[in-house]
Amino acid sequence: MNEPAAESPAIDRLPMIIGVTGHRDLVETEIEPLKAAVRDCLMQLRQLCPDTPLILLSSLAEGADQLVAGVALDMGIRLVAPLPMEIPEYEKDFRHDADAVPGPDTSDKFEALLKRANPRFALPLVAGNNGASISQQGPARDAQYAQAGAYIVRNSHVLLALWDGHTPEVEPVGGTAHVVRYRLDGLPPRSSANLLDVNDAGPLIHIVCSRQASPPAVGKPASIRMLMPTESGSDDSEPILGARLASTPIATGLRRLDTYNRQARALARRHPSRLRLHADDPAPSEDSLPSGPAGRLILRQYVTADRLAILFYARRRWVNRALFSIVVLAVAFVAVYEHFFAHALMLSLYLGAMALAWLIFWVAKHFDFHNKHLDYRALAEGLRVQLFWCLAGVADDVSDRYLRKQRTELEWLREALRTQVLLQQWEARCVPADEDPGRLLETIERWTLPRWVVREHKFFSDATNSNHGKTELREKLEDSLLVAGLLLAGVALAMQLKELFEHLRNKLIVLMVLAPTIAAALSGYSKQMAFVPQAKRYQWMAALFDRARQRLKEALDAKDLDAAQRLLVELGTEALSENGDWVMMHREREPEAPTAG
Repeated sequence: MNEPAAESPAIDRLPMIIGVTGHRDLVETEIEPLKAAVRDCLMQLRQLCPDTPLILLSSLAEGADQLVAGVALDMGIRLVAPLPMEIPEYEKDFRHDADAVPGPDTSDKFEALLKRANPRFALPLVAGNNGASISQQGPARDAQYAQAGAYIVRNSHVLLALWDGHTPEVEPVGGTAHVVRYRLDGLPPRSSANLLDVNDAGPLIHIVCSRQASPPAVGKPASIRMLMPTESGSDDSEPILGARLASTPIATGLRRLDTYNRQARALARRHPSRLRLHADDPAPSEDSLPSGPAGRLILRQYVTADRLAILFYARRRWVNRALFSIVVLAVAFVAVYEHFFAHALMLSLYLGAMALAWLIFWVAKHFDFHNKHLDYRALAEGLRVQLFWCLAGVADDVSDRYLRKQRTELEWLREALRTQVLLQQWEARCVPADEDPGRLLETIERWTLPRWVVREHKFFSDATNSNHGKTELREKLEDSLLVAGLLLAGVALAMQLKELFEHLRNKLIVLMVLAPTIAAALSGYSKQMAFVPQAKRYQWMAALFDRARQRLKEALDAKDLDAAQRLLVELGTEALSENGDWVMMHREREPEAPTAG
């Protein structure tokens, strides 16, 4: 019998990561019902996000970890195994006593699952631990398990907990209840890269299970319920019994992730030529990147996000232009009807124009052109910074520094970027421990400086000049139209007083109405696209990249790798912060329902 191949995420799609925690001493009679419950959860997640590859994070401990891993592999889901310690040391916990040979139901199963994990790796020793201290049961060894639990909680979109529901008065460090608390209350500050960040608490899928020689479980074994986070003093921690995943808070961010993946697949299928690299991309070809598979992975994802952002920007801009233009036409039809040609045709044209405007508005709203452009641009910019940090030998994670002030609206982007960094780490190490400083300096000089710092300086400088030029031209045109409207009003008034040229006067009134209407439409379009505040931001960014260019050259001339890397981290952090503010500025300018008359 052939085993189904584990699902491996396509390079242009971002996966959903599912973590697992649970008890080791499951009750034998509950094994099959628990497998069915796990399979049901995974099927619901797959149905919720049909275009998103799934990855399971499991430390493969005896009991729940191995049960969920086996079910996931049978469903073709990729397994990644972060282990709390090196394999020879970890295998001791699969023995029934200190001197026993590993039994067939413990270590043999562990080894079989481990062979199918892609990848498998041991987490580093916790500060203060060493090989001797973790070789015996005790606080040091428990700390390794707690670290593995924190790793899974932090890096999972969804956490499955096979748990009896009991929270002991003395909670075992690294145990199931401890990891559940990590998920519901958030990781402790020491586990976060930013001490002032909001805790990464989130909903948890609780699959009720019993334990051997323990009190009965809280709930019916193998039943599924949702536990909600208690962050910010919320009392909303009651279980939602029998809830479907599609109606839970988990679903919102996952749907956005799946929408992105669906758009990426559609772009690759319908317009594969758009995904080809060109001169303006960070690299002219994937093979030319000096960072190997890790850099190529980020580059491919960047190109996908960038092309989708360009596509939806074009749609967003077209929608705004169309709405303002149609409203001007609608006003023109009303003015002609009232002052020049009182025919039913004009009213029909007015109704048709407004109906068309509403249709365009509905389509843009329904398919979310506005927010898709902003989200995908934010994702692309995060990936750009991550790529050039990778090339420069910087191991920092952009998700720790990006969109920190925009958690509610854009949390799915932070998780997507964190997932991308995980893929980068799993597929190939970005920064080998023995990386030669000379090669890194050469890479920074040949790649990071010219293809990021210099290019971004030129982009923001050119964009600043372009925005200023367009703004000046628009303001002159608006002023001219307003003056023309006033002059036409004066002429029409004089004709009215003298009772002259009534037919011509009506035409002038139509033009008098249209002139300020067009001026208002131009002004409204400019505000909708945020040209003026955007120009100010571009000017600031141009100055920032110019300073960075000069100081990076100085660091390279001095062969100071540490200074160059610190500068690039600071530059990337500033660029990410500014881009987050740019996204929120534009999010406040969604298209409004068309009105006229």
